[in-house]
Amino acid sequence: MPDDYIRLPHEVDGPPMLLFWTLDEILPVISMLFVGIVVGKLLPMLTIGVVIMHFYQKLLDANPDGLAMHLLYWYCGLTVGRKLTIPNPFSRIYIQ
Repeated sequence: MPDDYIRLPHEVDGPPMLLFWTLDEILPVISMLFVGIVVGKLLPMLTIGVVIMHFYQKLLDANPDGLAMHLLYWYCGLTVGRKLTIPNPFSRIYIQ
């Protein structure tokens, strides 16, 4: 019977992680890595990516969770995940 145990994660709704960082925090570094490979300037682009990640982490620490998803929806009209009902993101005034 002890072999039938199932390991459960500690956080059910936790964001996807890559090493010590969440996926949205490490995304600037990864994108600058690809840009640096294409352009041929790997070290400067990685440095810029790490600086962007540092300031982005400060922005996320100062604001509530879900800020990146909110900004992505508010300014671009894009959603990540499965949503059933979503109001128009470009409509700034809602009349009830």
